Amino acid sequence: MFLAITTVFAEAKKDANDLVIAQPSATSNGCNLANAGIKDKQEFLRFFDTVKRAAADNDKETLSTMLHYPIWVYLKKNKRKPIRNEKEFKTYYRKILNKKILDVLLKQKQEDLFCNYQGVMLGDGAVWFGLNSEKQLGIKAINN
Repeated sequence: MFLAITTVFAEAKKDANDLVIAQPSATSNGCNLANAGIKDKQEFLRFFDTVKRAAADNDKETLSTMLHYPIWVYLKKNKRKPIRNEKEFKTYYRKILNKKILDVLLKQKQEDLFCNYQGVMLGDGAVWFGLNSEKQLGIKAINN
């Protein structure tokens, strides 16, 4: 009985360690996707790469499909606006994905990501990836 319980805990720890995508460093606590509730490392890495590629290509069509709607964004200083769907995102694309946000997306390195219960943080909180209520991965916050 004791051996079986020990094995279960060892397997759970091994699975959680398999979800580490960034080690702790002097500037970050690292990123274990398990802390954000994300259970598929390869899916996350594909998502991360797709967002970076779409940002580099200025591909608002692809990026518009990767957000959790509604998403609240700052379009003007201290003025938040809900973006309810892909059409609204495309309308306000240049204001939402301004130079600051595009720089964050383009320069973010996997080894510098940070994770907690809220999701995966990019650029000191400028962008957050996370799961929605259906456990789908997406961009859940843009703080420009």
